[in-house]
Amino acid sequence: MFFILIFSVLSDHAFGKDQYKGTGIADLLENMTREQVRKKAFERAMNNALAKAGIEVTSVDGLSRMEREEGEMFENFIQFTFTRTNGLITEIDTLIDEIQSVDIPGGKPILQHRVEINAKILIEKEEADPEFQINMAVNEDIFREGDPVHIQLNSTKDCYVTIFNLYSNDSLLIIFPNSEMEDNFIGENDTLRIPPKDAFWDLPAGLLPGHDTSVEALVAIATKKRIPIQLEGIAMRNGLISQNDALLTINRWRGKIGISDRTEAWCFYRIIK
Repeated sequence: MFFILIFSVLSDHAFGKDQYKGTGIADLLENMTREQVRKKAFERAMNNALAKAGIEVTSVDGLSRMEREEGEMFENFIQFTFTRTNGLITEIDTLIDEIQSVDIPGGKPILQHRVEINAKILIEKEEADPEFQINMAVNEDIFREGDPVHIQLNSTKDCYVTIFNLYSNDSLLIIFPNSEMEDNFIGENDTLRIPPKDAFWDLPAGLLPGHDTSVEALVAIATKKRIPIQLEGIAMRNGLISQNDALLTINRWRGKIGISDRTEAWCFYRIIK
């Protein structure tokens, strides 16, 4: 479900017709690393910019559910990367990115990470196709490192599917289509299995270097026409789209497709040693 776009945008919020300033602040807490706090401040700054553009923002339900059930502080994804909104951040200019000491009346000063950005936002005014939906599932909620991951996906309409593996450090890997399965077409009401039942290869669950556990996401984006994502000029490392380029790369691609011609599905799972 996509949210209705609110059009009451105040002009003094915008730098230009499609550029909005966003501010995010996060306290440095004992149970969070400085990088986690910085990411939280960036997330709030980008959500703040979207709000100033008159766009309602919601996080993906799956990660919030896993956090509540596990009762732990996972390394945070930039949760709005694929949020269901009518606005896509396609460019970011960072104005402030620093730690500040803030005085508290009657108490000790606290440290906060403050981020201010100028965000270019593509506002999509069309509506989603309610009859175009995809569903995706994996074979387990918790994998041990090296366990095979099996993906199953079906669609209500003929479409072309691209599946991304979103890691807990916000980097992305395109896992479908791939060299073993180059055709990403799926027919109406058909079921796509990755790998296929008779495949001689698999998708092993893997942890990032130095991690004993992590939460990852699979993100499937289906389009009514074949529209390959273009990665020329995008910074990559070991086949991964870097965390600095992942959000903007995907949002630019999504923006070219349009809401009525695409739909999305998520799966979250945890990997342990």
